[in-house]
Amino acid sequence: MNFLAILQAIAFCGYIIYLWRFNKGPLTSISSSWYVLQPVHKSHYFNIFCGLVGAPMLAYGDLMNEQAQHLFVLAGFSMWGLGVASMTKSEKWISILHYVFTIAVILLCFAGIYYQYNDYYYFIAAAVGTIVLAFVPKPLWWIELWIFAVIMSKLIPN
Repeated sequence: MNFLAILQAIAFCGYIIYLWRFNKGPLTSISSSWYVLQPVHKSHYFNIFCGLVGAPMLAYGDLMNEQAQHLFVLAGFSMWGLGVASMTKSEKWISILHYVFTIAVILLCFAGIYYQYNDYYYFIAAAVGTIVLAFVPKPLWWIELWIFAVIMSKLIPN
């Protein structure tokens, strides 16, 4: 699984670096990049990013116990759903669906970590970091980065 988590980390970090350079700083959130890149006809980069981060979660299945396997597969599909929902966020119910997919990815990953490793400390670390980061400028951007770092810090070494 280390290899799959490393692929996810490379895709995530590469996209964040690209966005930072393109925008010359952080955006409101990672998913807002779809709208920032739309005027230059590169909004599909966000969908590719969602696929590159979501696809490895589908392959975790053979490497984990049954409960964690199902949770990570659902998280991977939710990541893809997040990318699709960003494209059509103009509809109110799809905007809500976008947030549902975002929350689903996060909670399913932490539930998968719990069932695989019997470890809930990473969830607590993510929650505490989220509270702290809620008070910085552009908090969603920093919270998304923090949560990804916390999840990867458990998946890469194991």
